Amino acid sequence: MKYKKYYNSAFPNEMKIRERDKSLLWRLNRAIAIKQSYVLFHLGITANLLSVIRVILALAGVVLLHLSDGALYMLLGFFLIIWQVNLDFADGCLARVRNAKDPYGTIIDGLANEFVRVCMILISSFLIGSIYIFLVGIVILYSTQIVHFRI
Repeated sequence: MKYKKYYNSAFPNEMKIRERDKSLLWRLNRAIAIKQSYVLFHLGITANLLSVIRVILALAGVVLLHLSDGALYMLLGFFLIIWQVNLDFADGCLARVRNAKDPYGTIIDGLANEFVRVCMILISSFLIGSIYIFLVGIVILYSTQIVHFRI
């Protein structure tokens, strides 16, 4: 599939751009993600597999940040976490292009997002050095999940 056709499938005209999506950061993430997803599409990676890869990248980023003795590991950990956030845009592109309307895919993507949030809380608690931030974050995530799965 040529890039132009892929781009039009990933971002059809029917997708309305919300006001919050007009930010420079959102546009930068979208531009990077479409190119990454184009390569991943040709490698045969599915959106569900990409969600699993995102979880692995987030976990690796947390481990690198926690074990960081120097700036190199810390930068690599931050890079992995930022990259997996960008891959969240890419898995949406892959799902739209492949027309994947799998209910399990929605659940996997949602769980990957929640896992990343837990990783961010872990990073915050490691960097600040407080277990209380971690515990409060877990309670907040648990309460949001109860609401999320009931709706």
